[in-house]
This record gives sequence, structure tokens and C-alpha cells, in this order.
Amino acid sequence: MDVSLNVKIIFVLCDPVRRVVSDYLEWTTKQPKFPLGMRHKYIAETFEKSVIEGDRLGTVNMFNEIVDVGVYVKHLIRWFDYFLPNQILLIDGDQFKIDPVTELQRVETFLELKPFFRTDHFYFDHSKNFYCSAFPDKYCLGSTKGRPHPPIEGSVLRKLCEYYRAYDVTLSKMTEKTFSWIGKC
Repeated sequence: MDVSLNVKIIFVLCDPVRRVVSDYLEWTTKQPKFPLGMRHKYIAETFEKSVIEGDRLGTVNMFNEIVDVGVYVKHLIRWFDYFLPNQILLIDGDQFKIDPVTELQRVETFLELKPFFRTDHFYFDHSKNFYCSAFPDKYCLGSTKGRPHPPIEGSVLRKLCEYYRAYDVTLSKMTEKTFSWIGKC
């Protein structure tokens, strides 16, 4: 496959444990709670039952798409088969949440754009607990962004952290980048 050397791709990645909780919330607010057929998404009556197979001693349901999407290295490796490393920019979504200016300046550099973003282009929204745009007008993402996550059983969070750990280490080695969430579980 011939791909233009001018193509540039930007991926925003975040803590996969937070990602799976967020995906669960997204689907529970939009979809009824039942197996979703060919999509390979399974949303049960609780988060824990959606991501853990069997009873509380079960294993992470790696075949559930809301879990699988956080195995970033599995998905990115395909892109690295077709694009050179200098054509791909990986943004740490958790870092972006706390320092959008620095991450957007990385995007500007990557895309070879004139510097534009400044600190005064953003304001911190305390109700959402993240930064919003202040330029040209104040704007913040909708109600589905920044909403509180439900309490999750500690044992389930530990299982998810353990499940993603090896994939995250491989991701770091493959990309030569340490993401903010790695080693935080």
C-alpha cells in the first residue's frame, strides 16, 4: 500500500482504565443494557459485570469491545505498518486534560503550523474539572464530558490495571514514550 509521506496522523490516548469506565458510561446513557450483537460490546446492569467474566473472581472480559479499545498497542501497531514514526503524533489525553496549551503546541510543531495557542485561550471549568476554550468565545464540551464516574469496586480496578499493564509497557517501548498513567495503578 502506497501512502503519502505528507499524511500525518494524531492519536489521543488516555488511561485505558479510565477509558473503559467512560465508554461504559457513554453506552449506558445511550443504549439499553443488553448484548449489542455483532459490535462485540456487552453492557450489563453494572460496570463490574460488563468488564469481568463470571463472578467476582472472574477475569477481565478481553472480548468486550469497551475493554479491547484500551489495548492501544494492538491497534497502533497496524498504523505503524503503513506510516513512519514521524508521521504519527501520540498525545497523552490525561496530560492534555491538565495542560492543553503544551499539548496543542506539540500538535502545532508536528503539523508545522505557526504558533497560535496561548494560556489565555483556555480557562479552567471547576464544575467539569478540566480546561475549556476561552477563544474566540468561551466554550466547553457538552454534558457528557467531565461527568463524574461511578464508584467502582477496588478489586475490579486492580484487575483492569493488571490487564492493561503489559500492553502499556509494550506501548511505551514501541513508541519510546512514557504516558502519564503508566505505573499509577
